[in-house]
Amino acid sequence: MSQQPPRDPSTPPKRPGYVSPKERYDEEEKQSNNTSTFVAIGMIAAIVVIGGWLAFSMMSGGKPQGAGHTANAEETPAEETPAAADTAGQDSAAAAAAAAMAAERANPPAPKPATPPPPKKTETAAETPAAPPEPKFYGIEVGTYLFEDRAGEIRDQMASATSLEAKVVPRTSGGETSYAVVLGSFPSKGDAESKGAELLGAGSIKQSKVVAIKK
Repeated sequence: MSQQPPRDPSTPPKRPGYVSPKERYDEEEKQSNNTSTFVAIGMIAAIVVIGGWLAFSMMSGGKPQGAGHTANAEETPAEETPAAADTAGQDSAAAAAAAAMAAERANPPAPKPATPPPPKKTETAAETPAAPPEPKFYGIEVGTYLFEDRAGEIRDQMASATSLEAKVVPRTSGGETSYAVVLGSFPSKGDAESKGAELLGAGSIKQSKVVAIKK
């Protein structure tokens, strides 16, 4: 059987149910520490829950809302503001343009074949040669008349007097038509001039003018 240490005579005997001031302070300090611990644990748990909820909301694309609207957040999608929609459209257009540029660089268009020049036209022997100039003939003009019937009468007279072929050649000048009487058909201008001079000398004609005619 163990022996109890002797009691200090200066210490008053402890009454049943009596709590000393020191013991009471220690008990209050212990309860305060327990309360602070519980509060800290609760705050940490709340921070962890709120942080997880915010992370889940950001990953799912929705806007964070209050605790009272948690149930409606899953049913009603978040509305995009016009600025956000414009930014998203610009980002999509920029991404599409970048993709198109990358595709064009990866697959450049094939070069167009050069157009050959048109073949040069070559001269061949099959081409039709130019027609030779029509030979000229010359006649002796013995008079010009305003009326065709008068010119016809002179033509007949000259043909009988000179024994040369005579014809009436109409001519138009300044909108007016006249009729010339022409004798003969000579291959050269000199031959026509010689014959005209001969007829003038014989008195068969009154004038002689050499003109080019059709045969």
